Amino acid sequence: MRVEILFFVYILSTSFIAGIIGSLLGLGGGIILVPALTILFDMPIHEAIGLSFIGVLVNSSSSSLVYIKNGITDIRLSSILEIGAAIGSIIGAYTALLMESNI
Repeated sequence: MRVEILFFVYILSTSFIAGIIGSLLGLGGGIILVPALTILFDMPIHEAIGLSFIGVLVNSSSSSLVYIKNGITDIRLSSILEIGAAIGSIIGAYTALLMESNI
């Protein structure tokens, strides 16, 4: 039970730091979260990537709302960018699944 609580605290702390850095730099946090999950928590890379995407989705959505509310984001341009990003993400995800996890 104590190990589970510590694991929860470590994961929460790691994701908190990744969220702050990701929001400040516009990285989404995945660039920090995936290496942290694989190195610090010995998580398989495919699992870390999948988990990171869920976290990045929430982080990016939350940050985007702040930028939209403050009138900083061009919604039309964002929509156009998302079309290409969505297609690229789908291709990238399928490609990642085809790769060995120990690369």
